Amino acid sequence: RALCEVTADATRFLFDSVALLAKLSRVDPASVSGAGGMYAASSVIFSFGGLSFAVGRRLLAAARAAVDETDVPELLLYRMMNFTHHFFEGDWGDAHEISDELLREGLARGRTWDVLSYLLGQTDKRIAMGDFALARRQIAWNDEIWERYQNELARSQHHYLTTRLLLEERRLTEARDSAQTYYEEIQEPVLHVHALGLRGQAEALLGELDAAEATLVHCAAVIREQGELTVPQYMRSQYLRSRLLVDVARLERA
Repeated sequence: RALCEVTADATRFLFDSVALLAKLSRVDPASVSGAGGMYAASSVIFSFGGLSFAVGRRLLAAARAAVDETDVPELLLYRMMNFTHHFFEGDWGDAHEISDELLREGLARGRTWDVLSYLLGQTDKRIAMGDFALARRQIAWNDEIWERYQNELARSQHHYLTTRLLLEERRLTEARDSAQTYYEEIQEPVLHVHALGLRGQAEALLGELDAAEATLVHCAAVIREQGELTVPQYMRSQYLRSRLLVDVARLERA
């Protein structure tokens, strides 16, 4: 349920995770199977949600002490959440990345969500750093998981990461069309914020400011409809950067 709530209902994820932490705090973590993974997963509230990196670090420290390193699923979940924390905090060193060996072992044990969530953050990071060759390889791996398992998360990530790559490569018409496909193909409203934010950015960079404005008005309406607490900062960031880009472009024209 928690894995679904990260995207589908961030507010409920917050309350459920705090309740879980309260239960864990009343027992010896060593007596609970998977406690390390539970602590690690709870840290994402504070990193993915942009609430407190200090609290996220404390939860990851508790997770590290409780993780059974012989338990591949638990170790993978911890490493993925640790990477996610450092990705959002801005520590983009290679030390936090996960080996392909562990990722493939996780896939073999059915941990598609963990592997795909890591690929999302790692590929996004590499795109932002201009490492387009590695980003293409990771998108291809994501697509392999999509095709092999008919996995919907991999399908949505394909559209997001492909659009991000096209934008950073400044293949703007293709990026605009890719963002529109992302919007039409993926029916999750929170992900529409991502798609519309990316499309607005492409339109602004193409000089189509009126089109970009209309796209961002639509995006803002989706955020209001879903609720301010429901749309995570990660999704909202694409809208905000595009909003700033349009405002600066209009100022420049004036």
